[in-house]
Amino acid sequence: MKQLEHHEVKTQKHNKEIVVIVEDVVTPQNVGMIFRISEAMGVSKIYLTGNTPNLPNKKITKTARTTEKKVSSQHYPSATDLIPNLVSEGYEIFALEVTDQSQNIHKINFNTYNKIAIIIGSETNGIKEETLAMLNHAVMIPMFGKNTSINVVNALSIALFEIVRI
Repeated sequence: MKQLEHHEVKTQKHNKEIVVIVEDVVTPQNVGMIFRISEAMGVSKIYLTGNTPNLPNKKITKTARTTEKKVSSQHYPSATDLIPNLVSEGYEIFALEVTDQSQNIHKINFNTYNKIAIIIGSETNGIKEETLAMLNHAVMIPMFGKNTSINVVNALSIALFEIVRI
C-alpha cells in the first residue's frame, strides 16, 4: 500500500447544485474549514451572512489553504435576506439544526433534489429563530453519546457527505 499524492487522486463529480449558507459563524478558522470541506464536496457557492467574517481575512485564508479561491462566496447582511432569493431560484433549503421538526439526515433522499442549500448557524446559538421560521426542512445528525451537538464544521462535513452520496 502506498499513500497517494494529491495529483495522483482522481476526484468524482456529482450532478447536484449545492450552496452553503453560513449564519453568524464567528470563528475565522471555522469559516476557513467550511471552505475546505465545501470545495472537497463540490459546493458551488458559500454565502457568508450576518456576523460571519468575510474575505479577505488572514485567518480564513490560512485555514482554507487556497480553497477560498476555488469556491465562490458572497456576503449577505442576513440569511433572511438571502433565503427568498434562493427559493425563487429553485433551491430546497435545509437547516442543519436540532428542532422539534428535525428529521434524521440519514433518512432524507437528497437525490430527489437538484438544487440544495444547507444552512448552518452560530457555534454557540445555532440558526436564528427568524431564519428557522422561513424554512420547510430541518435535518439533524443522530448522536449516540450524551452530547447533543458537535462542532459546526464537523456537522457540515457529515451533512454534505450525506447530500452527495449516491
